[in-house]
Amino acid sequence: MREQARVVIVLTLVSLVAGAALAYTYEATLPRIRANEAEARQEALKDVVPGTARFTPLTVKVQLTGAGGKPEARQVEVYQCLDASGNLVGLAYIAEPVGFADTIRLMVGLDPAARRILAIRVLDLKETPGLGVKVREEKFTGQFKGKNLADPFVAARAGSDLQAVTGATISSKAVARGVKESAEAVLAAYAQEEGGRT
Repeated sequence: MREQARVVIVLTLVSLVAGAALAYTYEATLPRIRANEAEARQEALKDVVPGTARFTPLTVKVQLTGAGGKPEARQVEVYQCLDASGNLVGLAYIAEPVGFADTIRLMVGLDPAARRILAIRVLDLKETPGLGVKVREEKFTGQFKGKNLADPFVAARAGSDLQAVTGATISSKAVARGVKESAEAVLAAYAQEEGGRT
């Protein structure tokens, strides 16, 4: 009985020390993690909206399809991308469509005047290794450059406006649907927000 109590005390102390060390490490590295995230965001913004010198964030409320196909209201941070002279060169935002395995995080660049996609970049995904992860490759994402929102955004093997990744049709369709739906919602919310300011 005494031996069991000693083991419990030792394990409790080890757990407390390990927990404290993890908490300290997390807090100590959090500023660096935030700085890396900000740097990655800026890099992604410049990738999807070429010519971006600086950006201004703006939060808009949009209606998007959530898990299970149900509509849900969300707050989306839209970045107004400006050139060196302060002229708007495009908008960028993060879209999160649900793929085969999990949510796919995308940075989407948008030309609001022309109603077209400038570019997309996959930020994070947990799709099937070797198949679903191919939606991050330029061969797939490059198809979105210059795509007009009037286009159907149908990802299929053949005969559609977007060539789906072989073996990753669900992921391909999720990206295509997510880009179109979110772009239309962001444009509508942005126009309403900007119209309310004038």
